[in-house]
Amino acid sequence: DRLGTSLPAGRVDGDFDFVPDLVIGAPGSLTGQTGRAVIAYGGSPLGARALRSVWGTAADGRYGWAVAVLKYGAPFIHVVVGAPGASGGTGEVHALAPGDPPTETFVLTGFSAGEKFGYAVADAGAPHGYLNPEFLVGAPESSDGAPAAGRLAWFSWDQSRKQWLSGGESGTTAGERLGWSIAGGHDTNPNYFEPSDDLAVGAPGAY
Repeated sequence: DRLGTSLPAGRVDGDFDFVPDLVIGAPGSLTGQTGRAVIAYGGSPLGARALRSVWGTAADGRYGWAVAVLKYGAPFIHVVVGAPGASGGTGEVHALAPGDPPTETFVLTGFSAGEKFGYAVADAGAPHGYLNPEFLVGAPESSDGAPAAGRLAWFSWDQSRKQWLSGGESGTTAGERLGWSIAGGHDTNPNYFEPSDDLAVGAPGAY
């Protein structure tokens, strides 16, 4: 099952009780490593509510390899789940709306075969503005910039235009694997009242 491969906390059920829940990735679940994400809802006592599971659908997809809960979620997205083995290793990221259990609202697919889009996912916090969901996705085997140089993608909801904006950065050195790991959603050089959360991206093969 590989339960516990990823383990973020945050509000998942959307009931505004401000009690964080746990989302536990199990990318080896089911024959063929389809994978799943298990939700343990917070409360007192912990465990009073039944566990819920959201299942992947792609053989070898490894759904749940990476999971993030968004700080500034919206009615249509609170959780993103990576399935880097889906679509023949191109990779997918699944967006889940809050609920008991959460429900899938859309799926993003990587650009190229074997890039492992969704190997890492992270909440971006508020780098562009408060109260809009933003998240980051790593595709460390992408050869967009150089062989296996990797890439980082970001997705930001524009509330005024009611549409997603996206962009990214590709690695430039062969084998650097940019996007292997990602951290975001925190203001590490505090600007306090400005929407300026920062991010860090791992590239373990660099140099």
